[in-house]
This record gives sequence, structure tokens and C-alpha cells, in this order.
Amino acid sequence: MEQIGERIKKLDSKRKKEFVSLLQKEGKKYNIYPLSSEQKRMWYLYKIERRNPYYNVLFKINFNKEISSAVIKKALTKMIKRNSILRTMIIEIEEYVYQSIASHVEIPLEYEKCNVSEWKDI
Repeated sequence: MEQIGERIKKLDSKRKKEFVSLLQKEGKKYNIYPLSSEQKRMWYLYKIERRNPYYNVLFKINFNKEISSAVIKKALTKMIKRNSILRTMIIEIEEYVYQSIASHVEIPLEYEKCNVSEWKDI
């Protein structure tokens, strides 16, 4: 999915306009859709102030015992499979913004063992 964004960036202005016209008529055919009103609002908020995580919700989960990274990866994979928004990529072409939903996303999971005392402030 990342490749389409890079390919669009390389188009000249005329080709970008032609591509936008095609998307407006036949975007569904290519799994590319316009943003909803709420998505547009969130996109513009992001563009105005990129470092502000308006809708990011942080939380912590305490486990009573050690859990394998395979179990965590399996749970995250199921969650991503069920929730298309977690597989959605935003495509920006000039002043137009679209979304494309991937059918599958691989999770590069990294973890690090740490001491509980390091996390007391969270």
C-alpha cells in the first residue's frame, strides 16, 4: 500500500488531476474511497498540528504472569483483522484526501523485558 503513495508523488500536476478524476468516478474499483466527514476533520486537525495526538488514548495493562510475545501478536492480529480502521492508509493527492483499506497487515512486533519498578510512574 505504501507504494501507491510514492507513485502518486511522482506524477506531474496534470496526471494527478486525471488520477483524482478517475478516483472520484471509479475509486471503489481500486479499493480507494473518500474520507468521511469525521475522518476529514481529524485529518485537517493532524495537518494543522502534527505533534498533537488529539484522539490517541493511552492505557496500560497489568499482567499477573508472563505472557509470550506470540500470544500478544496473535491478539493484535485478530484485533487488526476485525477493525478495518487499523488497516487503513490515507492517500493525499493535492488538496484531495482518500483512504484505502488493506486486506491484510503484518505486525512487526518488538518487545523488551523490563523491571516492574521502571513502570511505576505510568
